[in-house]
Amino acid sequence: MFFYDLLAWVIIIGIFAQGLYMRYWVGKRRFLRRGPGGLQHFSSYGKGLFDTAVEGLVMWLSIPVILIGMFSIFIWVVLFRDSIKDALERKAKKENNLEVRPTSSSLGTGPYLIEKDSLFPDLPSILTGKVGNQAV
Repeated sequence: MFFYDLLAWVIIIGIFAQGLYMRYWVGKRRFLRRGPGGLQHFSSYGKGLFDTAVEGLVMWLSIPVILIGMFSIFIWVVLFRDSIKDALERKAKKENNLEVRPTSSSLGTGPYLIEKDSLFPDLPSILTGKVGNQAV
């Protein structure tokens, strides 16, 4: 699970950072072209039109890139992270032939693994004499 989390976060943060860098790059170019009066100076009229058009396009494209990064974080955390974790747990349970029972603690499942093939699978572990693979 750690590898999936790490890979997803690296990709998502990379997308988000790319959108921010696009805006930074345009802002820096505009800043470096400014003269003492505060206006942008171009070497020719054509270069001014081309640069302004490209920078405007990059600024518009950076908005969806940033939004995709933000929505990817939301989608990963809310939808996919738990489903991948559950799928990996189901696979591990199937391979080990073990069932995870809820503990008496407030949240989640605990370390008490009960074999599915035990004689009394529905009785509490105290009555069966087993907690996981150890006798009580």
